[in-house]
Amino acid sequence: MSDAEGDEGGDLTFTVTLSGSPVSAVMVDYATSIGPDDTASASDFESASGSLTFAAEAAGEALSQTFTVAAVADGLAEGEETFTVALSAPASGFPPGVSISDGTGTGTITGSGGREEATVSDAEGDEGGDLTFTVTLSGSPVSAVTVDYATSIGPDDTASASDFESVSGSLTFAADATGDALSQSFTVTTVADDLVEVDETFTVTLSAPSDGFPPGVSISDGTGTGTITGATTPPASVELSVSDASGAEGSDLTFTVALSDSPASAVTVDYATSVASDDTASESDFGSASGSLTFAAEATGEALSQTFSVAAVADSLVEGEETFTVTLSAPSGGFPAGVSIRDGTGTGTITDTTTPTVSAELSVSDASGAEGGDLIFTVTLSASPASAVAVEWATSIESGDTASASDFESAGAGLVFAAGAAGEALSQTFTVATVRDNLVEGDETFTVTLSAASTGFPPGISISNATGTGTIIGAGSAELSVSDASGSEGGDLTFTVTLSASPGNAVRVNYATAIGSADTAAPTDFTGARGSLTFAAGAAGAALSQTFTVAATDDELAEGAETFTVSLSQPSAARFPFGVSIADGTATGTINGVDRRRSRTRRQRTDVRRVALRQPRRGCGSGLRYGDPGRRHGGTRRLHPGERHAVVCGRGDRCRVDPDLHCEGGG
Repeated sequence: MSDAEGDEGGDLTFTVTLSGSPVSAVMVDYATSIGPDDTASASDFESASGSLTFAAEAAGEALSQTFTVAAVADGLAEGEETFTVALSAPASGFPPGVSISDGTGTGTITGSGGREEATVSDAEGDEGGDLTFTVTLSGSPVSAVTVDYATSIGPDDTASASDFESVSGSLTFAADATGDALSQSFTVTTVADDLVEVDETFTVTLSAPSDGFPPGVSISDGTGTGTITGATTPPASVELSVSDASGAEGSDLTFTVALSDSPASAVTVDYATSVASDDTASESDFGSASGSLTFAAEATGEALSQTFSVAAVADSLVEGEETFTVTLSAPSGGFPAGVSIRDGTGTGTITDTTTPTVSAELSVSDASGAEGGDLIFTVTLSASPASAVAVEWATSIESGDTASASDFESAGAGLVFAAGAAGEALSQTFTVATVRDNLVEGDETFTVTLSAASTGFPPGISISNATGTGTIIGAGSAELSVSDASGSEGGDLTFTVTLSASPGNAVRVNYATAIGSADTAAPTDFTGARGSLTFAAGAAGAALSQTFTVAATDDELAEGAETFTVSLSQPSAARFPFGVSIADGTATGTINGVDRRRSRTRRQRTDVRRVALRQPRRGCGSGLRYGDPGRRHGGTRRLHPGERHAVVCGRGDRCRVDPDLHCEGGG
């Protein structure tokens, strides 16, 4: 059934459609109602109910019929109103094959009243004056309309409560108001505070009174912005910045603080040194400094720049450049109006003046080995050191590694290269023991990292290659196989899938039934099956075998054994882990044959007997009633429309065949 829509005072037309030509007449009932989600009331339309009848073998336009529901014009300004129409079967029910697919329709009565919308304007004015807001009604109201208003400070507003006098109130528009009477105003008084400040904003909001609006009245734009323009002209914008500085150990680093323009009043700015997270200096590398600089009112030229210095400490260590940070900030009393910091951070760079006695680089090699053995890593120093060199190493598992903590013994220690070491003494080794877990798995990696010892790492020594990779070579293999299975008709054939060894990672394998070229079963002899089995990582014992079943169909035919095929395959989206393969992925399912002949039958004979059936009258069906006394079963075989031949007994059956005639309603 369709939905329908119409204006107040008119008719809503619903269409009921039958999807196909009926064999016999079809009658359907309809009735209106008001559902829980509907908005109409009983007085908004004339309740209706009745029946429609579609003639037998109706076609074309005769498959659609309509009925109407009258909507009542009540003269109220109101929105759309809805009601429900439902179809139902008559008390006698539908003919066979007839049902209701969509038995509910919605009737929508479009409102005939006006749509009046209230809006409020923005307003702007100087400090100390009044801001006037205008509230407008878009059309003449049927009845009086009252709207409330109130000031507030929203999250995006810049005014404070002391910048204006908070107000709230109500405005009432008379019934049938027109022209100028559709606009009314209210004012908000602002406060003059003699401060230099930018424009300040607050919010005015409209709302319905506690008893609500009359029908058809709403607020379309209920928010206005009040803008208080500053009455005091601020001075020109003045910005502070600090430069970077660099210098050698033992010297002073000079930083320059500059003011971008002449200030109307004196400007004081604070500065202080620090070591930020990205800096490389330590507190002992420079003399910590802090203080203040003051620029005179109306300063110009060179007076707009001032400097301060930070002493760098000479420490006789061989080291790279070291950095620290200088930061500007406002004094406790703040800046004068119009003054701000544009670039408040400077970097101090201390250059090293100490020459290293010798340059040498440390590196660590990669290593690989089988499970259960030791991996040997070599640490090499590129040149003979003037003093002893201590370096530390440690194992870890990084984001790109594939080993787990149980695959090797975590370790760490230190190595010391003697002063003046040369030749073979420039290389030292350490070992990491791996764990044999008897799992089938691929190569597994972990990381070895070098780092400078806290003491005994002289100037001029660096680490050029700090990381080495340990590779535990994968070992073992695991093979999947599936067993054959057999069973009787009407039972389940159980196939077993076996994994030959414990896997290091979960193994998923797919299985599916099929009929191969050499198979003798038909698709109707069993229920096709497909799915997947998952062997958990580390599975052992009984967990290395899983089963699935295929249901054989009991077709009550005397027949020999029937075969079909089950195949294993690798999932396309989840490949097998290392070392896992299918060794025997094909199995045969055998449905055992059923001998339904009498046990004492000495010979078989095939008699072909033809029985001619005459087409009976309409409403009757023709067929043969047959039976086998020896097997104690029988039935009736009917000829379906268009069917000319049928076999009712099989080879070896003793059949008794009688004509059968069946008519609807007896006879």
